[in-house]
Amino acid sequence: MVNKNTFLLVFVLLSLSTLLVTAQQGKGILTTSGHNNIERASKSDGNVSIKIKNNGMNLDVHGQIKLSDDDKRITELSKDGKINYSIKNKRLEVFSDKNGKIVYRINGTETELLSASDEDLLAECIQILINQGIYGKERAIRIYNKKGIHAVLKETANFSSDYTKQIYLSELLRQDISNAHRSDVLNNIDQYVASDYYKAEIIGGVMDNALKDDHSFDAYLAVVSNMESAYYKQQTIQKLFTNKLNDKQFEKVIRITANINSDYHQAEVLSMLLKTNDLNSTKAKLTLENLAHINSDYHKAEVLKKMITSNKLDTEGWKQTIALTDIIQSDYHQAEVLKAIIKNMPANADLNTAVRGKAKNIKSNHHYGEIMRQLEN
Repeated sequence: MVNKNTFLLVFVLLSLSTLLVTAQQGKGILTTSGHNNIERASKSDGNVSIKIKNNGMNLDVHGQIKLSDDDKRITELSKDGKINYSIKNKRLEVFSDKNGKIVYRINGTETELLSASDEDLLAECIQILINQGIYGKERAIRIYNKKGIHAVLKETANFSSDYTKQIYLSELLRQDISNAHRSDVLNNIDQYVASDYYKAEIIGGVMDNALKDDHSFDAYLAVVSNMESAYYKQQTIQKLFTNKLNDKQFEKVIRITANINSDYHQAEVLSMLLKTNDLNSTKAKLTLENLAHINSDYHKAEVLKKMITSNKLDTEGWKQTIALTDIIQSDYHQAEVLKAIIKNMPANADLNTAVRGKAKNIKSNHHYGEIMRQLEN
């Protein structure tokens, strides 16, 4: 009979495993536990490291690897590289000699001529390498050049790993494909990739091209809108703000920020937007309207104060800003925003009257007095 301590130990181990996957995923490393154990790391110099243990199958890979055009041979392996593959009673080792020649060792014996069963063993190993994304960028380009976009998508659908799918889709979208094909791929990303992290990786590399075409831009934003993670929505949208958005693009971006299910992340997006774009009256109105989707008075106030201090508002923009202070329930935060408005707004009798009117909504005599004194100075 299993006691409570055993249950607790199992729970802790599973929890730690989950945390490890989450923490390492963004570093290009994936670790899982149980019967399937995969460790994967990629470096900018092209070196990869993979270790897999799965029901008696073991694979240990290190180095830079190139495959033949028919995916039947290892054509290049860095001099410090290695491929060790074993399953049941069969063992394959691949390495390069001092001259760079590929050497195969089957069950401990080096051989240049592979038998039919050796070919099968090598084919199994290569397929696992392909499934793990090895030589993926180069394969995606080769498949695209030979057979076109739909062949790459067909190959992508064969993989179970979002990590590998991301490699092929990212490389496909980097090619000189038509706007129609680009928007088609973007529109179907959700069918291929479940992970918001990898979706963000894919679309992050096509932003410049997406901004040049309305259909691609709409498809790009649809991917963002469908993300469940507030963090990755925020990060992806903020990358858009490294570009100057026209009024139409600005409106589309501001609309989808309302779908971010986090006051903090939504406020971060709006704050970034306010810092990056000069607001005309139309943009200011759209930004202010979006504040209604934030529940936190603190985050509402922070966004308003950034807009007040970062942008030149016209008279209509100031009136809209003053009117919107009604959505802040806290006397303290409402007073802070009104004081920021008084400090930054132009001299204007109508604006002064509007501020006085909103100040009357503040119940605290202390905060009300601060606002009145600042108006009089």
